[in-house]
Amino acid sequence: MTIQYDRSKPYNNLPLLPPSDDKVISINVLQQVNHANRALAELKGFAKKLPNQSMLVNTISLREAKASTEIENIFTTDDELYKALSGNEVKLNPNAKEVLRYRQALWKGVHDIRENGHFNLSIIINIYQQIKEVNDSIRPPQTETTIRRRGSGLLGGSVIYTPPRGEDLIEKMLLNLKLTNTM
Repeated sequence: MTIQYDRSKPYNNLPLLPPSDDKVISINVLQQVNHANRALAELKGFAKKLPNQSMLVNTISLREAKASTEIENIFTTDDELYKALSGNEVKLNPNAKEVLRYRQALWKGVHDIRENGHFNLSIIINIYQQIKEVNDSIRPPQTETTIRRRGSGLLGGSVIYTPPRGEDLIEKMLLNLKLTNTM
């Protein structure tokens, strides 16, 4: 059965996270976890040979920030990001600024989880506020957020997705993310 939805209307039927174990754990997933563990062990061995391991970790967090912001149609190049980090760039591209804020918020979130011992709604809101440089909390229902295709042409500006709407609904979904800290 395929679920039909209108991408121009809020999709309020997102499943709660995290999914139950029976929907996630399978032989294939366990095999992939095993492959990932081996690759991480290999990476750990290579990282020990680096004179400054933080360079690797910072590069990974920067790449993650860049990939995550692309979901929101915020694009920049690795070159722009590394120039911005070097401090030599006087005029910084707004997209590069947002990626760097995302990276900084990611590290702040890691710090807060370690400090609090768990992941909670307050941390999620603080991360969002730091990325967007706002004091907003959960998006109010009257905010008509849509994710649109970039560019001009036939499909430019067309709606790709309309996220859920409604403070109570979004708060319920965020509160469901009760993750235990294993750091």
